[in-house]
Amino acid sequence: QTIRKSRRIDVCIEATANNSDTPIIITDISTAGAKIETSSDIGQPGDLIDLSFTINLYEKETRLQVKAIIRSFNITHTNEQPLCFGVEFTELQQEQIQMLRDLVYQQIIDGFN
Repeated sequence: QTIRKSRRIDVCIEATANNSDTPIIITDISTAGAKIETSSDIGQPGDLIDLSFTINLYEKETRLQVKAIIRSFNITHTNEQPLCFGVEFTELQQEQIQMLRDLVYQQIIDGFN
């Protein structure tokens, strides 16, 4: 069993991959990667994709565009988005890492309130 590098939080963030109009939902996220669900095939494990999404930090919307490597693929049978991909972020800028870290911490703190 592999231990994750970063704490993941449950989210529901709309995203796009590779500038496509295909809807994607990020269902959990960390500073290292994310789980994304979609109805369309966006690639195979090992493929590099461009993800674009907006996060809400401290009541301010911030657009993130990141590169990610597909690490895993599953077919789910429990929701409207049957394809599930695990991705690892690559080439993150320090500012992007800090935004993701702030998002995780904000969610943890909000969970205690």
